Amino acid sequence: MEIRVGPPVVDADHFERPELTAQLQAALTRGSVAFLGPRRTGKTSQLLALAAAPGKFLPVYCDVEHCFTPEQWLLAVLEASSARLEQGGAAAKQLRRLWDAFAVRVRKFTILGASAELAPAPTPDFRALGEEFARLLRESEVPLAFLLDEFPWFVQNLAPEPARQFLSWFRQLRIEAVRRPVRFVLTGSIGLAGVVRRLGLGSTVNDLEQIRITPLSSAEAESFLERLTRDNGIALSAEGRREVIALLGSTWPYFLQLFVAALQQHPRDAVTGEKAHLARLYEEEITSSRNEFCRNMRERLRAIFTPAELLLAQAVLRRLEAPAGLTAEEVERVHAELVPDPLHRAQVEGDRHTVLETLEHDGYVVRDQTAERRYRFASHILRDYWRRHP
Repeated sequence: MEIRVGPPVVDADHFERPELTAQLQAALTRGSVAFLGPRRTGKTSQLLALAAAPGKFLPVYCDVEHCFTPEQWLLAVLEASSARLEQGGAAAKQLRRLWDAFAVRVRKFTILGASAELAPAPTPDFRALGEEFARLLRESEVPLAFLLDEFPWFVQNLAPEPARQFLSWFRQLRIEAVRRPVRFVLTGSIGLAGVVRRLGLGSTVNDLEQIRITPLSSAEAESFLERLTRDNGIALSAEGRREVIALLGSTWPYFLQLFVAALQQHPRDAVTGEKAHLARLYEEEITSSRNEFCRNMRERLRAIFTPAELLLAQAVLRRLEAPAGLTAEEVERVHAELVPDPLHRAQVEGDRHTVLETLEHDGYVVRDQTAERRYRFASHILRDYWRRHP
């Protein structure tokens, strides 16, 4: 297993999570799925692992982040399907020939006027294209599972009216597909629920079964660290592995990879004790201003929030530096400080729900299991970074 802190982890470098794979495969027998979880928690790696180990369905992985119109989305799905269908049996290869011919027409339509650069305004033509795609699915006996990565970014890329038309059409397609051997798994690095709520289209995703990716168990995290350090020639005792987990306050594989990468770059000398060395690395490398992950998470707030939401998010995160965290009522008081007028605050109450939901989805905060369900930082990394770089 090699150290990977950038692109998705695949093949021998992927830490298998058979229970999660089985959970997703079981959910697909019932319908389509929203695969939820914060950024950098392995959702894309899990989709790629699912694509490499098909169960009942032939999986088709497709990243739709750079699609800006429904036509571009449809073309991306068709092109991703082409090679995968060629690996199937006779029925799959026949379906590929039909879909390749359809893709030629979709591509021609896109080039002539449906691209974001040429014609961002809605056109009535997608309904015809969408209906033909639906017909091809209805007539196919090939069991397909479309694994659509960064789907919320695609929705956010759409203008409001095309978004409304597409999401309504896509929901109907998924409902009809339940009666056919066709499923969809939707995931992404921003929360789908927040994106559709801003558009007033929350009901267009209420058919999806929600599966949430969870951190590794303590035993899995220790096993992960043991394997990763051993394979990369890094000395780390069992006690050291437990200390790394305690320092991070989180067992997501990405954070564990970050720490092991720091260990590889800064091996312990013969004098410094292991625990002291790990603490120094955490302080000087993991939570420093050089940590690209923390810096990107901070900058990301400006990209995903409106100005009013950004102010609230920043205020909440500053208050979360306290070990006690914040109750929902305390978050309301933070909002009241920013928006003192009660009438105005009632009008923008949705901002508070959007901010909290997004911070949870993105892995900034979690709600603990106490009676008060307090919001706290999801990891010590982000908590300590915000303390040091307010």
